[in-house]
Amino acid sequence: MRARLEVRGESEIAPDDPTSGRRPHDFLALQVLVLGASDSCEARLLAAYACLPRLLPPRTYLTIRMVGPQLTALPPPVTFGSPLAAVHVAFSRALYHHEAGWHEAPAGSRTSSRPTLALAHNAGLAEYASWQPTVEQLASDGVPFFFTSYAEVEVNAAQAKLREWLHPHLSARAGSVGSAARLHIHTELNPFRQPLDRAGIVSGGCVAVPWISNGWLSRVGAPPPPASR
Repeated sequence: MRARLEVRGESEIAPDDPTSGRRPHDFLALQVLVLGASDSCEARLLAAYACLPRLLPPRTYLTIRMVGPQLTALPPPVTFGSPLAAVHVAFSRALYHHEAGWHEAPAGSRTSSRPTLALAHNAGLAEYASWQPTVEQLASDGVPFFFTSYAEVEVNAAQAKLREWLHPHLSARAGSVGSAARLHIHTELNPFRQPLDRAGIVSGGCVAVPWISNGWLSRVGAPPPPASR
C-alpha cells in the first residue's frame, strides 16, 4: 500500500505522528540549512518540497531550515510526510552567522544537533560581502557547505574569495594538527540545473557566456585531520 502524503499544520497532528513537526525518537535526524533563501524563490516554491518524503529512506526525519535576510513574509512551519518519513520546513529572517547558536538548543528540541549540511542556491559568493562571516562560521562549526552558481566564471570568482576568507581558519587548523593548510573545493556541472535559456552578458556586453540557474554545484571542505597514533 502506498503511504499517504500529507501537508498539515502542527496543531492538526498528534504528537506521536512523524508529520507533527516532532521527530520520533527512532527516526534518523537530518538537518539541512538553505542559506540566502528569499520570498521570490525558496518560499514561493515551498510546495515543491512535498515530494521529498517519498525520496527519503524509511524512518528518516529531515528538517530544512530556510535562512535569509530577504525572507519578509515568513510562512508558518510546515511538515510534509507520511508514517514512513517526514520533511519539516521552517523559516528564519536572519544571516547564519547571527543565528549560529540555534543548533545549540537544549537536547530534545528540533534544533538540538549540528546541521548535516548547508546549501546556497545561486549564491553569488564573490558579489556579497555578507557571505564572508557566514562561510567562516560554517567552517568553524564544521558544517559541509554546498553552493550553486550561474556560470563558470562565477565559480572561479567564488573559489578565489573562499580561499581568501578561509585561509586564516585553515592555517590555524593546520597548526593544531601539524599539516599543511589546504582548502578543497569540488565543482561539477549540476545534474539538476535549469535548462539553458539565455546567455549572460559580461564585460560591458562584449562577451556572452552560458548562464544557467543552479548550473554548477560546488562543495567546500577541508581534508580531515590525520588519525592520531
